[in-house]
Amino acid sequence: ETMLKSWLKTMSSSSEASPTQQKRQRCEASSETCRDPCTLVTWNANGLITRAKSNSRDLQEFVREHDPDVLCVQEARVKAHCANPKAQSKSPDIRNRARPLASEAKELSPLLDTAPLKSYRAAWSLANGRHAGTLMLVHERLGRANVFCSLDAARHAIRTAASERPDGPTAPPSLDRQLEHHIQGRLQYVAFATFDLLNTYVPNRGWTDQSCRAREEWDNQVREFLLERQKLTQGRPLIWCGDHNVAHTAADSTHEDFFRAARPEGQSTEAYRAATLEKDRGMPGFSDGERSRFERLLDAGGLFDAWRVLNPSVEKDPAAAAFTWRGARAKNVPGLARYEGKAQRLDYFLLSKELEPRLKSCRVLGHGIDLIGFLGSDHCPVLLELDTHKVEDPQGRGGCSDDT
Repeated sequence: ETMLKSWLKTMSSSSEASPTQQKRQRCEASSETCRDPCTLVTWNANGLITRAKSNSRDLQEFVREHDPDVLCVQEARVKAHCANPKAQSKSPDIRNRARPLASEAKELSPLLDTAPLKSYRAAWSLANGRHAGTLMLVHERLGRANVFCSLDAARHAIRTAASERPDGPTAPPSLDRQLEHHIQGRLQYVAFATFDLLNTYVPNRGWTDQSCRAREEWDNQVREFLLERQKLTQGRPLIWCGDHNVAHTAADSTHEDFFRAARPEGQSTEAYRAATLEKDRGMPGFSDGERSRFERLLDAGGLFDAWRVLNPSVEKDPAAAAFTWRGARAKNVPGLARYEGKAQRLDYFLLSKELEPRLKSCRVLGHGIDLIGFLGSDHCPVLLELDTHKVEDPQGRGGCSDDT
């Protein structure tokens, strides 16, 4: 009753892509609900084309080893498809954000169209240029998933589903197609059999007042969405993953004082304090404003931090697998890079409290000053496993099971 009923409209004609591309470019609509994933991975790739060129073998081995049901990628940095292949990022040319530009799809094909990733269906949400962008890879064994790629699209789907209940609200008007994707491809939302999944690449707060206000607006809009979703879905469980661009507490970095005292290069402490609100001070991700709004987001969604629940003690070893972002090491002289040896936990799996009995493990899969397990990015993957024996779909479709 609470599963999503309306499907994201196809934005490209089938004649524009080969059969393989048609299969891969997005998760197509289906009358069946996807089975619940048991194993999920979130990873900020810091440029998927670069990873495909330089780290393809590592990525393939990673997928073979962990065999995730769903892989959520942030900061794909892949250009959205455009009929004008030379279009600039600020040009008015119409984009199809659900598929990569043809030339970039060709560069990605050796990675995505060969084993093991060829067994996954890809749902893209992309920006005009090589900026931001998200990708959700859903294994074929789960069935077909329909992915909504903006808060407007997700909200419209939820309202439509709620309107079909006898006591539900009035059905919303049709959604403007221009609102089907976030303009920078920062959000994806999908309904599985017994819970929903939200994948986001949260905007970095930056150093300017304009970027601070933009991040604050993002946080407030997502909070409003979570509150409405809780009400209209009658508390249907949610998993929210991605790069949240916030270190929740002092325990979520190796150098709290360093990051809290940070200021833009070339600006004195006095000038920075005079130009910056107190709530916005410090390294992006470490300000009082960001941390307090993150708390409000957790409260609005009824969510908990899966990794922190399983790892409540403070990790004192800066090389430990407890941080998801790490500064690059100096190429020639060790110790000279500004962030060498420093790390932050910015990537999360946030779960509804109803899912806590099903939480099996949540692991940070990278460690050390040499960024072992980071697959070429400055962020490492985070793996979530749900218990395979505590899922019961009331409609009989089943969720996680040992035979998936």
